[in-house]
Amino acid sequence: MNWGVVLGIFGVLLVSFFFYKYLDFVANGEDINPLIPFLWEFTGIAGAIVLFPIIYSVAIRFPLVSGVWKRNVLVHLAAVVVLSITETTLIWAQRLWLFPRLGLGEYNYGHMQARYPMEFSQFFIFYCVGVGCIYLLHELRFARERELAQARLETTLREAQLENLRLQLEPHFLFNALNAISAAVYESPRTADEMIGRLSDLLRHLLKRDQRQEISLGEEVELVKLYTRIMEARLEDRLKISIEIADGVKGALVPRLILQPLVENAIKHGMDPVGFKANVSVKAHVKDGTLLLSVRDHGAGVSAAYGITATNGIGLPNTRERLRRLYNGNTSLLLHNADGGGAVAELRIPFREAAQ
Repeated sequence: MNWGVVLGIFGVLLVSFFFYKYLDFVANGEDINPLIPFLWEFTGIAGAIVLFPIIYSVAIRFPLVSGVWKRNVLVHLAAVVVLSITETTLIWAQRLWLFPRLGLGEYNYGHMQARYPMEFSQFFIFYCVGVGCIYLLHELRFARERELAQARLETTLREAQLENLRLQLEPHFLFNALNAISAAVYESPRTADEMIGRLSDLLRHLLKRDQRQEISLGEEVELVKLYTRIMEARLEDRLKISIEIADGVKGALVPRLILQPLVENAIKHGMDPVGFKANVSVKAHVKDGTLLLSVRDHGAGVSAAYGITATNGIGLPNTRERLRRLYNGNTSLLLHNADGGGAVAELRIPFREAAQ
């Protein structure tokens, strides 16, 4: 319970009740010192403030909606009787002390045998309204907490799913790299040794990074360059990589390891079947608040080279799923034949700059 809010509510009630009481005398043409109706309402509100924590404790400890609600109703009835007597006594004591000290003369509260039952009817209404407000505020708070807990759970689940997808991709990439190294061992041990060294550089680069799902495009391009250095050792002059990043785009946020599987597919499936050469180009620019990334090869095209791998492999389906979870569908990844031959993978994601 926010006790500051509770005190604020009692303050509003004090002002409202005072003006009502005072203006009632004014409306009836009666002349009265404004301090008198103010003290009437002030002593009543002061007593209610003192007793409200007890009302709160009884309401929480003995809820009326429970399996033992009949017993709890009896507890509340006993509480309202005891607290009503206490409230009336506190009002009487305050007024007896305050009135003479403020120059208002001795205070006469009337016949107390009648005053206690009279004040009980008013206090009973206050008690019921107070308990109802306590239950309402608690229900609103618990509903909010449930919403927050559900949101945290969904966020944690989404992050776990994204992490699982990322962890699935890294072994896939490592397996392919080791497979390429294995093929080079018997053909050229020196090349295989060089590829192992470059793979070690890439793995060190990956391991020293944190577990962010998104990194800057500049960082992602560095990862792609480290990967292509491994393949360049294997293919030598048969591999040509060009990377064109528009000005002001390197700070854009992109999913980690988003370009590597696209480049890997372009090298694997876009190789010239005659000369066994691969020509891959990576481009990035921004248009209308959208970051556009493309990876193009100059091979035989989608239907001839990629086949079912475009949909049933690990790299592209994994990439599509990560994009869906990260951006809630506000993205696209298309693989199609390029004008002039070859295939192009086009990726569109919202443009957001990494924090400086």
